[in-house]
Amino acid sequence: MEDEKIIPKRAAIYLRVSTDEQVEKFGIDLQKDAVAALVNSKSKLPEGQMIFAGDSYVYIDEGISGTIRVDES
Repeated sequence: MEDEKIIPKRAAIYLRVSTDEQVEKFGIDLQKDAVAALVNSKSKLPEGQMIFAGDSYVYIDEGISGTIRVDES
């Protein structure tokens, strides 16, 4: 039986804060570090390997409420 090459899954990261309290306790940088560490830990698994897809795949939602009107000027 031939050894099958394991192709790791590429992971994007979605980060979001929606309140001032969340910004202080769980800011974007802290979230990114935590999720990146989780993805890196998955890269060491023999099956279901996962790698971070790169900084261009980090999506940040500033959590602006849909009830707040944003000036489009």
